[in-house]
Amino acid sequence: MDFFERWFMSEKVEVKKDPKKGRHLIAKVNIPAGENFFNCPPFACAVHEKTKTYVCQFCFLDLKRETNTSRWDIFCGDCRQVWYCSPECKEQDQSVHAETECESLQRFNDQKYDPDIATEVRVLLRLMGRIAPKKNMTEQKISLFYPSAPGQPLQIPASNFMIPPPASITGDFSIKALEFWQLISNSQALIDNGTMSGLTSVVEYAISLLPESARLSFHDTMEYYCKIRCNMFGVGGTYTEELVGYGVYVEASFFNHSCAPNVSLSRDYKSLVHQFWSMKEIEAGAELNITYIDDLTKNTEHRRAHLQDNYFFHCVCSRCIQPKDSVPDFICGVDDCKGFLVPSRKSKALKRQCNVCFRWET
Repeated sequence: MDFFERWFMSEKVEVKKDPKKGRHLIAKVNIPAGENFFNCPPFACAVHEKTKTYVCQFCFLDLKRETNTSRWDIFCGDCRQVWYCSPECKEQDQSVHAETECESLQRFNDQKYDPDIATEVRVLLRLMGRIAPKKNMTEQKISLFYPSAPGQPLQIPASNFMIPPPASITGDFSIKALEFWQLISNSQALIDNGTMSGLTSVVEYAISLLPESARLSFHDTMEYYCKIRCNMFGVGGTYTEELVGYGVYVEASFFNHSCAPNVSLSRDYKSLVHQFWSMKEIEAGAELNITYIDDLTKNTEHRRAHLQDNYFFHCVCSRCIQPKDSVPDFICGVDDCKGFLVPSRKSKALKRQCNVCFRWET
């Protein structure tokens, strides 16, 4: 049993490791259709460069949705790169934004890269803000000790890591950060296909923004960046599917892909928690799959090409291996909506409702 199998805490989901599938999630128990069986908060989340002036950096409340105006009145006066919906959100965000992230964003040129790359840099800076040393810390190094049981320490051996974590990490480098460090980065695949050379300048730029005390080696920073690119989720707006940010959801990254998924996800709009819902009855022991593709109406060739180009695997899910492909019946399709029809417990008959446009199946 490895680190994740031992520490993944959920009543209905557990982590398994397989030579072919890697780490993946399976159902511990029978899960009824339409159940919110698993929730995952973000480890690091940043508002998109395009929406930063009207989406709160802390709670992601969308001002346009609320008031139809384009800029919050409250912002950080030092970096002028993050906006907030209230003084309370600004105050609560200081534990992450103050010092490392703020100082980095004071040097940030939001015109240097396209908005998507700029947002990835913002996620990286925010993540570094989580693990960077704080000025009030007297201890500059921490031991990688974690409890095996309440009150009992356990040192995690280096052999448990796919890539050894940085030898000296400070700040909020908790179990969650160790989990993040073990996520796949696909860095070798990026080297093999020539993409890595294009990422080098981005990482060098990010390092140049960070204060000296928060900088890691180029190798470690590149690993962080590749893990973010490989595992980040888009974050939708308040009651809309507009992309308003990117987030790293560590435990959610253990879901494998399927072009015929049995799990859908949505955002809890009172928080940044991602909620995972069963799209049908799932038996105990069955693998839990989400989709990594935005549009599942595309044909097998297109889907496989997208997955190969972006995630470096050839899809052999239950849908892709069929001799004749067809669009799944859970795709909404109303007014070209590509959302998923998910059984709803609001209906006694478990009638299906779209998780994007919220229309009921007719």
